[in-house]
Amino acid sequence: MNTTPEPTTSEAVLHRALRSRAVITTAAAKVLHVLREKHGELIFHQSGGCCEGSGPSCFAVGSYIVSPYDRLLGFVLDGSAEDAQGTPVWISGTQFTAWEHSQVVIDVTEGMAMGGFSLEGPEGYVFLSRARIFTDEENAELPPAPTKAEVDAGASLPRPLPPVDLEGEFGSVCELPTL
Repeated sequence: MNTTPEPTTSEAVLHRALRSRAVITTAAAKVLHVLREKHGELIFHQSGGCCEGSGPSCFAVGSYIVSPYDRLLGFVLDGSAEDAQGTPVWISGTQFTAWEHSQVVIDVTEGMAMGGFSLEGPEGYVFLSRARIFTDEENAELPPAPTKAEVDAGASLPRPLPPVDLEGEFGSVCELPTL
């Protein structure tokens, strides 16, 4: 895996962002950075709709067991110089079937999730998922989403992706619902 962060303003990064299964907004990346400093290595798991609704939950590595059938959507960077590996974004295998033609955009808002287990809650934030349907061209260029079992067996991993700015280049080419 290449761990060298790329500049966030380049056309190449925008091209990659539009063809990545998971991205994180600059606002959510700032919260992720605070959580990484407090809790160490983290993971995201896109919830299937139990206690957390259908949002991405953030857990310390080891505090949530990723199933061998869960799919890796990608790695998101928090934008800091210290974060070269990124935070993995997982989704259940059955949930992936519903989301496989959509990009998961991890965003954040102020507030508190009801009955939440995700780490951002005590900080006064809630991570949320936005979705964007891939174009046919983007869909054809998507990286695979290996299962946890495939990752453990040495599957090729997607490169970490810097945060995207919904007010900048990414937002101008990616229509997302506003809050």
